[in-house]
Amino acid sequence: MSDNLVDFMLKLLASEIDAVRKYVMYSCILLDQGYTSIAEVFLEESKDEVDHVKKLQGRLLFMDAAPGYDALPAVIAHKDVASIIDEMLSAEEEAIDMYHEAIKRASELGDYGNVVFFQEILTTEEGHLEWLRTQQYMVKTLGLDGYLQATHKS
Repeated sequence: MSDNLVDFMLKLLASEIDAVRKYVMYSCILLDQGYTSIAEVFLEESKDEVDHVKKLQGRLLFMDAAPGYDALPAVIAHKDVASIIDEMLSAEEEAIDMYHEAIKRASELGDYGNVVFFQEILTTEEGHLEWLRTQQYMVKTLGLDGYLQATHKS
């Protein structure tokens, strides 16, 4: 076990916990604003992120490491849909970069079990990113009002 890899996994864990907080918070904000369909997707995304937290904590325990994390940064809540999408897109891009780095580090150590582990989570994160990019494109193409009308459930 490499302490360097464990330290990086703890950073991934903190990032995933932060993603859970943001997806849940924004789901509530969007639901409060009446954007039910987007809020539901954000809530589902939060469940994926919780699954990543559980997997990372389990993997850390498997590696005989403590699955703790440092204090999380404060979250500044955006209330407009376009800013929420932009923030979460940026967070997913950062997570993807971190998982690529984790794969690289594990590969350099010959730790192929962790390479596969990180690749599985990376695939889910890429799905989140793709959905967010589509939403961002729709906002830019349709305008915010057109996007909200197109995605609003009656």
